[in-house]
Amino acid sequence: MIYLAPAFLAALFGLAAGLNNQGVARLPVTGYNTWNGYACNISSQVVRETAQSLKDLGLQASTQTCAGYPGSYGYEEQDVATFMSWGLDYLKFDNCNPPPDAILQASIPQKFQRMADAISTVASSFNSTPLIYSLCEWGQSQPWLWGASMAQSWRITGDVTATWSSVVSILNAASFITLSSGFYGHNDLDMVSNGNLTYDEAKSHFTAWALLKSPLLIGTIILLNHEILAINQDPNVAMSISPFAWGLNSAWTYDPVHPAQFWSGQTSNGTVIMLLNTFNQPSTLCFNVTDSPYLAPTRPYIVRDLWSHTNNCTVTGSTDTAMGAMGVFIPPHGVSALLFTDAGNICDITSTPVS
Repeated sequence: MIYLAPAFLAALFGLAAGLNNQGVARLPVTGYNTWNGYACNISSQVVRETAQSLKDLGLQASTQTCAGYPGSYGYEEQDVATFMSWGLDYLKFDNCNPPPDAILQASIPQKFQRMADAISTVASSFNSTPLIYSLCEWGQSQPWLWGASMAQSWRITGDVTATWSSVVSILNAASFITLSSGFYGHNDLDMVSNGNLTYDEAKSHFTAWALLKSPLLIGTIILLNHEILAINQDPNVAMSISPFAWGLNSAWTYDPVHPAQFWSGQTSNGTVIMLLNTFNQPSTLCFNVTDSPYLAPTRPYIVRDLWSHTNNCTVTGSTDTAMGAMGVFIPPHGVSALLFTDAGNICDITSTPVS
């Protein structure tokens, strides 16, 4: 395990998200990605059937080539013009098979800037809205520090796989860079790949990706939880949730098996709390309401479970450990997502556990 100092992490975020406001992707992109289903096994029939399904669902099509096929280097403007002439509005630009450094003679950001410049140039010549630019270099060169200057999202790790170890490893990486997401610029945790996971693991995966304001490109089954999706697409709050306590580990511990377990953030309707059970057995996760920086002492809050869609209790924030304590029972690899809404007048209401 690696320990990172909060002051060091704060110093990393001199470049805020939202610097590349091109009028597109103010909120995280949502959609469907064929990669998990088809990879490179694409035929004209698959394209036609997928396009028809997208149209029937009210989605818009985009395209991608990769995995050894010819790419766009040296032809950026030509390719962007072609994509836009097809009516596409989203481009994921991958880091596959770049020319050798002797040919590129450019840094990683400069390499991706070429496509950003092409998108801007072609959009101007078309007198059209620019393509949404999804930058993917797998987090190898800290794109959360520079991606917002040219793109609307940037991958922060290698590819996700439909395994619990992959989900928590990516979540662990994201826990240290939540401040780099904002309007028009988003940390991309990769697709929501819910195949092969248990039901509780899939809930955890979807909940974490949505509340961290990642783009939500569904790779398999499309999950619908309208209350959680509404937070991902909140028009008034740009910030991702962030850890307020690590649980098993000390604060700011890098642990790809047991990432931070206690997270919170603001929404238009209150404060959202995410509790993650990273263990292989059921666990009751306990916390004090005022551990979250967004919940105030002595204020009463209605607590809503965002998966059962029920208001389960009222709790009063208190700096007294016993008075403000809550405990939530969570299955192995499961999650709890709770919305705390201010109940109004200050009163003396003791908390009741949420189960």
